[in-house]
Amino acid sequence: TLSLHDALPISVTLNLMEAFITGVTEAPFAIENLGLWLTKGELCAMPALAQVSALIKETFTCDGFPNRVEDKPQCGRCTSCLLRRQALFHAGVADPGDHYVYDLGDRALDHAAPWHAMSAQAHALQHWQKKGEAMFHRHFPQLQECVEVLAPRLGGGKQEATRRFDALYARYAAEWQRFSTQRALAEPETVLAL
Repeated sequence: TLSLHDALPISVTLNLMEAFITGVTEAPFAIENLGLWLTKGELCAMPALAQVSALIKETFTCDGFPNRVEDKPQCGRCTSCLLRRQALFHAGVADPGDHYVYDLGDRALDHAAPWHAMSAQAHALQHWQKKGEAMFHRHFPQLQECVEVLAPRLGGGKQEATRRFDALYARYAAEWQRFSTQRALAEPETVLAL
């Protein structure tokens, strides 16, 4: 699934790449990740996406490439497909669901490990955040590495980086909760283990 969220490995990796390029070129080099503090759903809700929404059907996010099902290039149930579907749902952007092998109402999703993994992740994020900042960061120690990497770039240092990460994960978990609840409402016979 997500190593918590794409921001974790990406923020650390980009920091390492900056250091590498700076070392090779012997000149300061910086990568600015404008979407770092936004969920994928928030990025999809940006006005720029609405201008190119007709192209969404041409994009591909599935972990199972190539998906050998005629006219259905994406499975619809791997973690990448689920995150894509959740993000587009949050943004209120029409997702051409007819290009997935599995529809959201398909009972096969109830037995799919990726669905359960993402639901468990969102539940864990909400659970540990309710326990307080210290418990949240103790349960997700990889956050501390990201806080260390990003703190020097923020005016408020570690405290500001921690606040931003906490808010980011709270918003992401809430987005997943709304998405999974909507799916459950759309398919009353489906039972989800959250």
